[in-house]
Amino acid sequence: MRTADHMNLSRYIMDHMDAGASKLQKAAFIFGSIEPDINMLTYFRGSIRDEEKLRGHNYENVMKYMEKLTKKLEKGGMGTVRQSFLLGKLVHYVADSFTYPHNSIFSGNLREHCQYETELHDYVNQMISSDNVNLDSIDDGIDIVEYLEEIHYRYVSEALGCENDYRHITHAISVVTERFWQTESVSVPSMRDVAIACKEHMPVTANASMAAAGKIGMESTGVA
Repeated sequence: MRTADHMNLSRYIMDHMDAGASKLQKAAFIFGSIEPDINMLTYFRGSIRDEEKLRGHNYENVMKYMEKLTKKLEKGGMGTVRQSFLLGKLVHYVADSFTYPHNSIFSGNLREHCQYETELHDYVNQMISSDNVNLDSIDDGIDIVEYLEEIHYRYVSEALGCENDYRHITHAISVVTERFWQTESVSVPSMRDVAIACKEHMPVTANASMAAAGKIGMESTGVA
């Protein structure tokens, strides 16, 4: 899925989340949702063991990392800004997991990959413009990792295409966001939270993108 689509879907979710969330928290979530696309190191995940290189966002290569992020979010104990950033990253990989070219069943080349994502981009824009985004949740007792594996198995067994991708993407990312979204612990995020998130997870070259996400996060909440 294109970076713009990750951003637009995360903005949509933020527009419909807890109104008490800070602008910085929302910006951290939005930036987290696009950070893997601007961090080139993420594309090398799985390249050592696989014949095909630069497939680091493919479902098969990112499963373990998504589980690791999920465990961090379940453990909690971090500030809401860092939590939001990591949640945004998880949402990115979840969305890619339900994007046809990011699965081993896709046999096309890079050109066909890009062509498909262009078609998906147009479809996503159409759905968001018509306010056709499903925001779902599941029972708290359901294990989120097992649930994602279950719906992914169902996803690849259905007719593959933009409609199937979009339906599963919006369901999965809204379920994940609803499960881990936090605002109650801190009303005003500390700069320590921001520094920790930047130091541990954000590439140095991403400063401009973080600033852009902050601006977008403010605009999407209607706050100047």
